[in-house]
Amino acid sequence: MKPVQVDLAPQSLRRWLLTAPGLSQLVLAGAAIATGVALWQAGSLQQEAAVLNGQMAAAQRRLDARVQRPAVAPAFVRPPQDVRAANAVVRQLNIPWSRLLDSLEAVPARDVAVLELAPDAAAQKLRIKAEAKGTEAMMSYVEHLRRDRALVGVVLRQHEVDAQHRYRPVRFEIEARWQETLP
Repeated sequence: MKPVQVDLAPQSLRRWLLTAPGLSQLVLAGAAIATGVALWQAGSLQQEAAVLNGQMAAAQRRLDARVQRPAVAPAFVRPPQDVRAANAVVRQLNIPWSRLLDSLEAVPARDVAVLELAPDAAAQKLRIKAEAKGTEAMMSYVEHLRRDRALVGVVLRQHEVDAQHRYRPVRFEIEARWQETLP
């Protein structure tokens, strides 16, 4: 009697590959070749990525060098006399007129008329030319200005009595410095 082969396991791909004598070796060889090709491609892709990363880093360094180097604009140099003149105009515009005029208007001076105000912004000085009915009115005006907090160093520079005029007014000149900020 011949041996009977009894096969109770269901057919599957795995079983078929294991039972086929030459086919399993062929599939194993194909899988090994495919794995080798995949590994070779992965290595070449890594080399290509490294080259591209190096090129990108070099390009970034060139770009950073361009950005960090500011464009040198030609320097425009103003002549010193123009700078001095511009600074003088700025000082003249920054005279604290409202504070000075408030101080002068706060002085009770019924018998005094202010004729001229001449500021010197560079020295922060104010020259006041005025006319009073008499020397008492003139001295009272000067004393009131000396007590004002906005003005410092109030000095009567000159005075003269106008003998030609029938009321004999006193013309006088006061010099004072103004303070930038009030104490």
